Amino acid sequence: MRERACSPNSFAELIRRASGTRSRDSALHPRDLEQKYSTHPFFKLLYIAALRGTARDWATNIAISDQPMNSGAKIEFHHVFPRARVQGTYAKEEWNSLANLAFVTGQTNKMISSGLPVDYMAGIAPERLAEQWIPGDPELRSLDRFPDFLAARRSLLANVLNELLGLPSYDAQVIPRDIDELPGDEQLIVEGPTAPTLVGAEIQELRTKRGVEIHAVYEGQRVDAYYDPLSRVVRIPSGPGRGEYETPSGAAVAVVHALNPHVNPNRNGWNFWTVTATERLLQSIR
Repeated sequence: MRERACSPNSFAELIRRASGTRSRDSALHPRDLEQKYSTHPFFKLLYIAALRGTARDWATNIAISDQPMNSGAKIEFHHVFPRARVQGTYAKEEWNSLANLAFVTGQTNKMISSGLPVDYMAGIAPERLAEQWIPGDPELRSLDRFPDFLAARRSLLANVLNELLGLPSYDAQVIPRDIDELPGDEQLIVEGPTAPTLVGAEIQELRTKRGVEIHAVYEGQRVDAYYDPLSRVVRIPSGPGRGEYETPSGAAVAVVHALNPHVNPNRNGWNFWTVTATERLLQSIR
């Protein structure tokens, strides 16, 4: 990737787009960075933050610059955990997300190739890694700790963006509202006035050890999930929207945004999911 310097006006516009309608006293939460990719305004802001912090390339020690130098030194974005090592095990929504991207020269990108961070980071100065907000715990750099690495780095990136946007620092003790999203990723799926009244006998017949099996089909792709009737939590074990959500609507938003981030969904979440065993909408379990 190669970026040119932002003019004051374009930088202000980038800040506006990234901040959206968020309250100025509302900090970005690490989960606000989930399913955000190199096309999101956050990515350009992180690049600006790296420039302002005078970050240097991991191998050549060349300062990350917004001006093109030569074919080997131009700045590219690098997958910290290379795609070749994670794409068969983890979802694209994880390995292609902002938390797995860093800025290096093309030369360094080629040198790292498909190496795992547990190996190649051993030869990189700790201060170089810290300049791009890589978690300091070496144990997070092994392939089996990839999800933990992403979670730890999202926490660091959230506060980098909070500082750049003039927002308060993220507080792990404050639980954000599900609907606190940004324009372009705005959550418009809402629960009905009253949630369904669940009937215990029917639920017990449908329930497996992992919960009630449900699924949704969106953009021609099927997403399987599990619904816990006691907590109303929906867990998507893999694929688009992978994660755990407090409501069916929250899970539905995640799926829609993962498959088409430019669409603002307007369907009730209870009607987005189908109970796999009965082929009826989740709303029907009452």
